[in-house]
Amino acid sequence: MKKRYTYKQIFLAEKDPYIQRQKISAINMLLQIMSLICFSLIIAPISAGEFKIGLIYFGLGVFFLLNDIILKKTKKHIIVLFSTLTGLYLILGYQFWMERHMDFGMDAYWLWIIIIPFVANFSGGIFYGNLASLGGWILAVIFMWSPVKNMVQDYGANMVKFYPINYLCVMIVSTCIQYKMTCYQLFRKEAESELAFRQKERFQRMEEQITIYEENETVIRKLKHDI
Repeated sequence: MKKRYTYKQIFLAEKDPYIQRQKISAINMLLQIMSLICFSLIIAPISAGEFKIGLIYFGLGVFFLLNDIILKKTKKHIIVLFSTLTGLYLILGYQFWMERHMDFGMDAYWLWIIIIPFVANFSGGIFYGNLASLGGWILAVIFMWSPVKNMVQDYGANMVKFYPINYLCVMIVSTCIQYKMTCYQLFRKEAESELAFRQKERFQRMEEQITIYEENETVIRKLKHDI
């Protein structure tokens, strides 16, 4: 595929009902998977006596499940994407602020957050996906580049120094990947439309030829009759 599309064409293509149905289905699946993962993670902390952490996982599971139900009812995938990620940012921000005396750093939490731009762009498209994933970068700046970093759990030195930059790089990479994917969808749709148009033209020509043959046969029969 060598054809290139402008971002305006990509933005309009993402509003196509066929593509939106695909995105709604993808978000439903992601929310259900995240809900199941959170519910399954409850077992380990509860068995270790960490009921607070188990309650957080339970709350996240219910939160993802509720958003999944809302999406099925409303079919508004952009609104659900923003509500889900905003709620997730608030929960993570609360977690970062409250957990100040853990025996280990919280770098693993940030490694999970860095996949958000890929999920957001895939689910909401380039424009809305980047807007939704921007909250992850704001969260990183607050907890790593502001005075707040001195009041929360310790992070690795490289995380504090480079994570907000890395997050922006990941946003750019996810945008490029989503651009290529949407271009492919748009190119495929145009190719299928062109193929259907050519097939329709071919069918019409065949019908015209059959009509001409039938008319000629009628003329020949009349001539034979006259002779």
